[in-house]
Amino acid sequence: MYFTECRTPIIGTLTVASDGKDICGCWFDNDRHFGYGIADEMERRDDLAVLQQARDWLDRYFAGERPDPRELPLADRGTAFQKLVRSAMLEIPYGETVTYGDIAKSLEARTGRQQSPRAIGGAVGHNIYCVIVPCHRVVGSDGSLTGFGGGIDRKIALLEFEGAMKPSFKRPKKGTALTGIPNSARMGHGAAYAFSDLTPDDMHEILEAHDSSFAQAFVVADTASRAFWRPGTSNPAPPQERCRYFATAEDATAAGFHALKEQAE
Repeated sequence: MYFTECRTPIIGTLTVASDGKDICGCWFDNDRHFGYGIADEMERRDDLAVLQQARDWLDRYFAGERPDPRELPLADRGTAFQKLVRSAMLEIPYGETVTYGDIAKSLEARTGRQQSPRAIGGAVGHNIYCVIVPCHRVVGSDGSLTGFGGGIDRKIALLEFEGAMKPSFKRPKKGTALTGIPNSARMGHGAAYAFSDLTPDDMHEILEAHDSSFAQAFVVADTASRAFWRPGTSNPAPPQERCRYFATAEDATAAGFHALKEQAE
C-alpha cells in the first residue's frame, strides 16, 4: 500500500492511499478513522500516477473548481451498506447539503427497504474518502453539524469554502465530531456522550471493552438471540453484522427485541 500527502489551504494535510491501481482512502491528519480498513504498512510514493491524479483533483478542488469525484478510481471498499451510503453522498451537489434523513429516504426509494438515519450517520462518519466523497455536506435534521471524523472545525471550513454554510446550522457542544477524538480516548468517559455522538463501530469497540461508563448512551441488540443489553455486562460482543444499536431500551423493545436476562431481573 502506498500514500502521498496533499497540503490544503484551509483544512491542513490530507493523506491519500493507493494499492497502486485504485485510491483506497483519503484522511485528515487527525482523522479518528485514519487508515480504516488498511492492514498493510504504507510506503510513501509521491511519484505514483494514481496518487498524482488524486493530488491534482484535490488541488483543483481547493482552487475553487468543482471536479467530479467519479473522475478518480475509488476502490470499492467497505461494507455493502457503507458503499450504498457512499453512492448517495456522491450525488450531493457542490455547495449544497442534505440530512441523514434525506439519504435514508433516497436509499429506501432505491432499495425498497426501510433505512435508519442513525445507521446512515454511522456510515457517513466512516467515510474513507474525506473531501472526495463529500460527507461534509451531510448535516443533522435540526441543522446540527455532527458526524465528522476530522473535527467540526474542518466541516465548517469546507462548508464555508463551498458557500454552503447556513445561519441555521448548529455547532455541537460535545461529541467526537468536535476534534476527531480517537475512540480509545473516550473509554471510561461515557457519561459525556450521547447515542448520536457514536458510530456503530465506536459502539462495537465499547462493547468489546465492556465499558460500563456508556451504559446510559445506548443499548445493543443481537439479531441472533433477539436479546438486548447495555454496555458493561459480561455478555460478549456479537459480530458487528449481528448488532443493532438503539438509544433506549424502549426503542429496542419496540423493534422486537427483549432484555437480556441479567438486566431484566
